[in-house]
Amino acid sequence: RVLLMDEPTASLDPARRAELGALLRKLTQDGRTLLVSTHDDDFANDWATRILRLDSGVIVDAGERR
Repeated sequence: RVLLMDEPTASLDPARRAELGALLRKLTQDGRTLLVSTHDDDFANDWATRILRLDSGVIVDAGERR
């Protein structure tokens, strides 16, 4: 029950980006685990519960959110 996504906000306008964030939050509240790869720092900071930052494939920062 894990959903993997790569750059889900690519080419989305701000309204669709917010809709996607709300949908992903609902999925997590329903017990789904999400793993999202993104360069969209704002999206990650707005919606993620945990953010891992990578540099050359190495975790350089692991922080809790919400």
